[in-house]
Amino acid sequence: NRPKKEWRGVGLFEKPWVLYRDAQGNVGCIKDQCAHRACPLSLGKVVDGLVECPYHGWQFDSQGDCKKMPSTRMCKGIGIDALPVVESDGLIWVWAGKTAPFPEEPPILGEKVEGGGVEAELETEIALDHALVSSSLESLAREPPLHFERLKDELPLPDQISYHAKKWLAGDLTPVLQAQGYLPESSGVMVSHLSIAGRANPTGDQNTAMSAGGLAAGLAAEGKSEGGGRMYQLHAAVPIRPGRTRLLYRMSVDTNGLGLANLLPVSRNLWANLATRCLEHGVQMVEGKK
Repeated sequence: NRPKKEWRGVGLFEKPWVLYRDAQGNVGCIKDQCAHRACPLSLGKVVDGLVECPYHGWQFDSQGDCKKMPSTRMCKGIGIDALPVVESDGLIWVWAGKTAPFPEEPPILGEKVEGGGVEAELETEIALDHALVSSSLESLAREPPLHFERLKDELPLPDQISYHAKKWLAGDLTPVLQAQGYLPESSGVMVSHLSIAGRANPTGDQNTAMSAGGLAAGLAAEGKSEGGGRMYQLHAAVPIRPGRTRLLYRMSVDTNGLGLANLLPVSRNLWANLATRCLEHGVQMVEGKK
């Protein structure tokens, strides 16, 4: 969810790449290395939908083909590597394999909300291998209830309502994990569902396993609450290189069933701060395993 004119360099599977949007707003992913002098294209800019090298101004399209060589006579057939890209559910999916790209459409995440929206999108890099980080996603999904109790005590509420509001928040609004599961054919992306002020699955297993073909449906069925709100989390571990992983975290909240909770002036900060703490503590927990 970055502005359409923005681009960025990213590392993936030990190689540097550039993500950007072309003139039509479509996402492209090309190698972060000019075909001329190997200058990082991420240091350049996007001009008319083409990535321009900052060194001699060579320009490349989303297929990696060089379209302009202002510093020399135009030579045909010059280009750089490019990866197939699909944009879905606010995420950019890149296919870096050698087989046919995207044998199926990217999975439906099942964490969109109707009565709210994305409250936080965070990312960080961890100095650990992808395998270790991805195997820890199950534990990271359980973070919100752990931090909510501390966070509610720090809410900047007016004195005249702080006692009753905090007492209310202490009970009904504490998130409860209902279901979680890895996306089909992926060990690095997990979606989890929590209920807020609901009575869903009161005595059931709070770590419901998701079948490969029915993640979204399973989350909806296992996490359906009788009133109250809902919280969805997405954790994604992206391999940069050995010993380095990018962790993406998105928290979405549906507060339709929370009544007056929607009117609290601190409600948005509450969820955003909760997301920040969950990610920070989760990283510390994962790093403690190395």
